[in-house]
Amino acid sequence: YLWIPYYRRSYDLNAQDPSAIAIIDTQVDSIIKVMETGPLPKMVATSHKGNYLAVTHWGNNTVGIIDISSDNPAQWHYVKCIVVDKQLPMHFSMTQRVDRDIHSGYMLRGTVFTPDDRYLLVGCMGGGGGIAAIDMTNMQYLGRLTGIYNARHLLIKNEYLYASLNVAGIVQRLPLEKVIAAIKRIKGKTAPMSGWETCHVGKGARTISISPSGNYVFAACNSASKLCVVDTRTMKMVASLGIDSYP
Repeated sequence: YLWIPYYRRSYDLNAQDPSAIAIIDTQVDSIIKVMETGPLPKMVATSHKGNYLAVTHWGNNTVGIIDISSDNPAQWHYVKCIVVDKQLPMHFSMTQRVDRDIHSGYMLRGTVFTPDDRYLLVGCMGGGGGIAAIDMTNMQYLGRLTGIYNARHLLIKNEYLYASLNVAGIVQRLPLEKVIAAIKRIKGKTAPMSGWETCHVGKGARTISISPSGNYVFAACNSASKLCVVDTRTMKMVASLGIDSYP
């Protein structure tokens, strides 16, 4: 199955209505189900065990958790809408456009399950920044991990958490054990993280992907119109390629 969020409805001037996500059966290449989401769904992530799917809503500081454990898609259903600190009220103008690329609270983006599915990590591109930590055992928001700002995309490989920082044009990583330790220190809804290894790539570092070996991270640099390659063994950029605008 392939899950595709509809970012916003064309008639919804300020993206404050619920949107939707389409589910395609790849064996027949057809949409078999459409489910409602919160406003501006950005990211989807599946748990490693395949029992949960997370839909991250850029528009109002929430993450929807869908139970997909059944072999019958008709039985897939929401189990929780998790709020990161405070749900953004949807009281925008019906006639005057608001820039929802920035007026969207924490602007939740990169979303990844830890390898044991115990935690869900969600990057906060806006607001006070950081990474939101969600305990999947209790379906409970724990707080934000600070010490990182404007995190756009997150991924985990070989016991490291990788992040792209959009404005700074950076790819950085931190041992996953340090991330977990910070989660366990959360008090008053925040806990600091430190010790990141950093590599400058190009302006507007956005989507990142990693090779199967974990030796290379590929970063789409939106403003620089480049694909940049980081060797994770040295955390240095080893190649870049000019590509079409706004990758």
